[in-house]
Amino acid sequence: MSDWQKSTVGKVATGFLSGGTPPTSRADYWKGEIPWITSKWLGDELEVTICEKFVPKDAVENTATKFVPKD
Repeated sequence: MSDWQKSTVGKVATGFLSGGTPPTSRADYWKGEIPWITSKWLGDELEVTICEKFVPKDAVENTATKFVPKD
């Protein structure tokens, strides 16, 4: 590892968002058509291959959740 260079995330990647999870106490926020993912689901290729949860549009609009378009 002696040939590794020290850097910051901002210099090697872009497009990171900080958001929030819709309240799980609101069942209506977990019955929708928009895939909801978390970075822990990213594989080695940094690609989402599964989605287990979905939220409606109002959960995105009324919480700290962020919408990220495809690609």
